[in-house]
Amino acid sequence: MKSNLVKKIMVLTITVTTLLTTLPIGASASWKQDSKGWWNTEGNSYSVGWKQIDSKWYYFDQSGYMSHNTIIDEYYINSNGIAVATTKGHIPIKIPSNWIQLDNKKAVAYVIDGKSDFIYDTTDTFGGSEGTFINGMKYGITKGLSEVEVSEKNYNGKNATCLEYTLTTNSKIRKACDILFFKNNKVYCFNVTSSIQDFNDGKQQLEDMLNLSLVL
Repeated sequence: MKSNLVKKIMVLTITVTTLLTTLPIGASASWKQDSKGWWNTEGNSYSVGWKQIDSKWYYFDQSGYMSHNTIIDEYYINSNGIAVATTKGHIPIKIPSNWIQLDNKKAVAYVIDGKSDFIYDTTDTFGGSEGTFINGMKYGITKGLSEVEVSEKNYNGKNATCLEYTLTTNSKIRKACDILFFKNNKVYCFNVTSSIQDFNDGKQQLEDMLNLSLVL
């Protein structure tokens, strides 16, 4: 159960999800397995619902079996049953006055010059390494969208990983870039998405803001 985390982790694009529920209190683990899957014993019974085990969150169905490779309560559950949760947080850059804020309950969202969409969100790595998380993002994007280009950059003294890829929305091909910063087991994600012809301008405006005012 604990193997192949990097290869099989299922993390969909971080910027399109949000934390909708609060997870319950933790529990100690006593794992069992049969032909149907894994479960966690609790005395003479078994865990049901959300449980924190060894600082990681798992979800057990009504029969007690651990869920995996699925989405529950807007949490992504990877192949090892570990939840990767998204949370909204205070945006750590100064938004220019010409960026128009959107009424988006899933993340902090703006429109740049009426052309590019900007979205900010954060996610908890749940103790995973930066490399594991980035490879999970690459795997999720490649599986659902397209090939992804990965590069390393520095903005206002902070190292970042940039993922660029294309996607199709409403039969239109668009280009996107996720800029990821890691700090204290958190991932801070800045995304810009637009038509291919407007992408470079939107990305440049975002990068200018990161270089000018990023505070993490």
